[in-house]
Amino acid sequence: MRKVIRGSFVAGMMAIGMSALLSAAATAPVADAAMNGDKAAVRTLLKSAADVNAAQGDGMTALHWAAMSGDLELAQMLVFAGANVRATTRLGAYTSLFLASQQGHATVIDALIKAGSDVKAGTPNGTSPLMVAAAAGKADAVKVLVDAGADVNAKDGVRAQTPIMYAAAANRADVITLLASKGADLKATSKVSDLASLSRESLGFGGNPQAPGAPPRSGAAPAGGRVPMPGVDRNYQLNELINATFTRRRTGDASAVGASRGPRPDRHQVRLRHFRLRQLHGPPGWPASALVRAAHVRRRRQECDDD
Repeated sequence: MRKVIRGSFVAGMMAIGMSALLSAAATAPVADAAMNGDKAAVRTLLKSAADVNAAQGDGMTALHWAAMSGDLELAQMLVFAGANVRATTRLGAYTSLFLASQQGHATVIDALIKAGSDVKAGTPNGTSPLMVAAAAGKADAVKVLVDAGADVNAKDGVRAQTPIMYAAAANRADVITLLASKGADLKATSKVSDLASLSRESLGFGGNPQAPGAPPRSGAAPAGGRVPMPGVDRNYQLNELINATFTRRRTGDASAVGASRGPRPDRHQVRLRHFRLRQLHGPPGWPASALVRAAHVRRRRQECDDD
């Protein structure tokens, strides 16, 4: 019964979501016509007082489509009809200027800036129109943005990369030369993560439970003055987990975590030890592993007898 109710609820929610998207698409005829590149249909719809800012399900308006396709005539028509040049999509929060910059359409970029677009308005992660224009490799589009006040040394919020880094990553030599002439910092560095210093907790792996309000254990020495133990007094470091993985593969010791077992004995020493075990504790033909277990059992029995 619960499965039936749960299935009905999921189906109902999906139906509501689909109907919302369909209704959004049905109420954005200007955006649909712009998406298809039909300027005549857009003109007709605008004359009949259709909403020029009506958005599709993902937030794309007619001006977004005109900017992305690089259609200057359509973009100017929409701006004249009152299109919002600062409207953003629901997915990604893209402005029409951002989409035009992403494709490197210099003429559309210039028209949008003159209409009031913000050259510094990027995505939530800090990617600016200048960064994507630099990656597109269109020097004329980059020049329009820089002349309008775009920051040539702005850094995104993910890797702290600047526009000239975007250009360098995409092998855009002309854009690199242009940005350098406009004052781009050629010595800027991006954000680098030191894997050896990352802990399990910083990577989202969790860690040992800590008492509420207790100070972090990573830098504090435990009671008694002993060396802090990973997994007991502090969380494991990433390099310790990596070392443990290789240690387990090399030695077969599933308990090795955080540190290696030290130097392995020489093969000659191991063979000599097994030979002495056969001489002292076992008949001919016994495997070495059985002899080791037998010696261990005898030693435990001797300890119990002493107690």
